[in-house]
Amino acid sequence: MPKIAIVTPQFFEWDGNRCLFGGGERYLIDLAKLLQKLGYEVDVFQPSIYEEWERTYEGIKIKGIGNPGFHQDFFIRLNKMFYQITKNYDYHIYFNMDVTYPHVFPNSICISHGIWWDSSERQWWRSKLWYSRLFQSINAVDLLVSVDTNTINWLNAVNPNLKCKKVYIPNYVDLETFKPSKIEPINKKYIKILYPRRLHPGRGWTVCKNVAVELVNEYDNIIFSFVGRGDKQSEKHMKIFASKHPRIEYTWYEMNEMYKAYKEADIVLIPSLYSEGTSLSLLEGMACGKPIIAGLVGGLTDLIIHGYNGYLIEINKENLKNAIIKLINNPELRKDMGKNARKISEHFSKKIWEERWKKIILQQFPIN
Repeated sequence: MPKIAIVTPQFFEWDGNRCLFGGGERYLIDLAKLLQKLGYEVDVFQPSIYEEWERTYEGIKIKGIGNPGFHQDFFIRLNKMFYQITKNYDYHIYFNMDVTYPHVFPNSICISHGIWWDSSERQWWRSKLWYSRLFQSINAVDLLVSVDTNTINWLNAVNPNLKCKKVYIPNYVDLETFKPSKIEPINKKYIKILYPRRLHPGRGWTVCKNVAVELVNEYDNIIFSFVGRGDKQSEKHMKIFASKHPRIEYTWYEMNEMYKAYKEADIVLIPSLYSEGTSLSLLEGMACGKPIIAGLVGGLTDLIIHGYNGYLIEINKENLKNAIIKLINNPELRKDMGKNARKISEHFSKKIWEERWKKIILQQFPIN
């Protein structure tokens, strides 16, 4: 049985005690399960602190292999350790572009989950050193699988001489798990606005908090629901925040229960500011027949047709609030956009995603 080693910056937190249950983690598990189904043995490697550890999640082995050696957005020591300890594996997958420097195995695959350097957060994203590392590592990869067209377009525009092959495989949604409710509630008292995302600055949750406070004070018929994990400090903050404001909720679900978050939602917010691909949360909201308000960033433009299945906006408090109010005040528009969203989501089914990956894997990583 051929062995595949996958390296990722994070699945469990680095102490090995907690998984954050984000879209990237779900993607990793679904990909690993597909590889197992195709007849490969799969091990996942990630950073750890204090000591090495090994965990199993839904039949997938996850190994913490030491300090990542993070420097200017590349996990240099993690990359070197992965290169040393997985030489006996047949094939290798780099789960993010930031784990590809300085060493890349021949005939390997790298996955881009979207551009993450599209903000002014860190100065080195504009340095010659950073760009040289990025292009050196991508050039060494045999195949780059991108979840959005934005990454491929950027690479082609900035460095058209890159040698690696590029393939677009957008993210996906399980249409049987995430689907519209069969029975529409009668005389529903509240309109529920859902933020189903990690508590991360790039995901726009702080903007959502500010908008939520204003809207629950202005409208007595709405509930704002935040569903997602973050670091311990962010989660503690959200619990306190929600407890102080009536009709603002905070909770989170494990991966296989995330569908519950969308059941009673009327509007889904994906207010990303930067670092975005084709969001799993956005696809789940669409599959459940919900209108989407999304940030005008990354791969979200691959999924939303402005005014048809949602709104694409530059995220700030005023724009987000105005877009939400439009949908609050127009139930027919919410209904029409939701129907359109479901139609579009059917082109991003998990079955289609699996078939695309299956073709790539069997070409790139022959079993015999």
